[in-house]
Parts: sequence; C-alpha cells; structure tokens
Amino acid sequence: MTPAVIGLVLCAALLHATWNAMLRSRADQLWSVTVMSFAATAVAIPAALLLPLPARVSWPYLGLSAVLQLGYSLTSPDTPHSNTGRSLSARAGYG
Repeated sequence: MTPAVIGLVLCAALLHATWNAMLRSRADQLWSVTVMSFAATAVAIPAALLLPLPARVSWPYLGLSAVLQLGYSLTSPDTPHSNTGRSLSARAGYG
C-alpha cells in the first residue's frame, strides 16, 4: 500500500474512534448523534459541490452501500449491553 492509503485508513480509524468516544461520553446520546451528523453534513456538502462526481462504474457500489447502511440503521438491535443502542434506534425511528 502507498503511504497515502495507509494515512487515509489511519485517519478513518481515528475518526471512528473519536465518534464512538464522543457518543459514549455524553449523557444525551441522541443529541450527540444529531450534532455530529450535522457537522458531518456541513463538511460533506462543500466537498460534494467542489469535487468531481465518482466514475460512473462505481455508482452501483455507492447505491448498494447506501441501501446496506439504511438497512443496518433500520434494523440495528437495541441490546442491554450496547451503549449506543438507544440512540441508534431513536435515530432510525424506533425510539
């Protein structure tokens, strides 16, 4: 792997760990998810407007990824051992 790919993977891991740490450290997890989602949207909108569209050949994979993420969000279980179960279920409309 190139150093750029390794850097991107490490950056993604850091962002994921930060997301989980912030979510678990707050009393109101739904509010935390809402704020972080708006922050991500604020970053994504300018990127979507300024960057070129992905290659057409990748669109089916992007669509499949979106469908799988939506399915996961709508069916994620609310288990007693999960710190994020309530907020994820509430975000998905089950709360």
